[in-house]
Amino acid sequence: MANQREMLRKLELNKQTFVELQDHAAELGIDFLATPFGLPELNFLVETLQVQAIKIASSDLVNVPLLTAAAASQRTLVVSTGAARTVEVDQAVELIKRHGALDRLILLHCVSAYPTPPELARLACIGALIRRYGVPAGFSDHTTETTTGALAAAAGAVVLEKHLTLNRNAAGPDHFFSLEPEQFRQYVANVRRTERMLGDGHIGLADQEAEVRALSRGRLVSTRRIPAGSRLTADALMVQRPGDGIDPTHWEKVLACSARQEIPAETPLAWSMLK
Repeated sequence: MANQREMLRKLELNKQTFVELQDHAAELGIDFLATPFGLPELNFLVETLQVQAIKIASSDLVNVPLLTAAAASQRTLVVSTGAARTVEVDQAVELIKRHGALDRLILLHCVSAYPTPPELARLACIGALIRRYGVPAGFSDHTTETTTGALAAAAGAVVLEKHLTLNRNAAGPDHFFSLEPEQFRQYVANVRRTERMLGDGHIGLADQEAEVRALSRGRLVSTRRIPAGSRLTADALMVQRPGDGIDPTHWEKVLACSARQEIPAETPLAWSMLK
């Protein structure tokens, strides 16, 4: 414990550095946020830096005082779920809900293994969190891969957390499983490409499909001569490409019609021919 405390003291940043980091992020157009591990740090982030979002680490999912204060801060809450039992996530979400912050909550699926082997990423948990709690979910990615963020986005993640370093060989607890800048660039590029490929989820005809649709969709065509005044029957009709005519989805409606005029064999039907 003493060694860990000594290590953390060497790595910690003072408050002025946080101010400078926030200013630099603003210059780059980046929203600044940080993870408090206690109430003084939370108050500093909310009252002094006035951040718009608070990240809660997996270890503090059960920290009732911190969660309560974070929920009361009126900030967006990004809460990680690494190494948690389901009941612990249930309890944390219920606490946040009681304090009126459920509509500001984003849960992060997280595997607290450093690094996380890709086969243990369990990305299906992202969708499970969304379905169970009815809130957006993301992924706290501890793999060393550049593709897991894209896969997480495809699984429904709206937030990604990824460790970034300038040198994976540097001394310290997180560098060895973090991404260096070029890897991180590829990571982001993969995510953006996946977002474009996912689209907006609207089910319908895309502009690029119009030509194929016109050529491949069928129409109703007579299979034989249909005398004027006779009722149309199934054996007198077939579906044939291309689709310029009565759509086959009107099959039953057409069968309820009679021929207004004589219809020769192999004739595409039109509503003007029917009554």
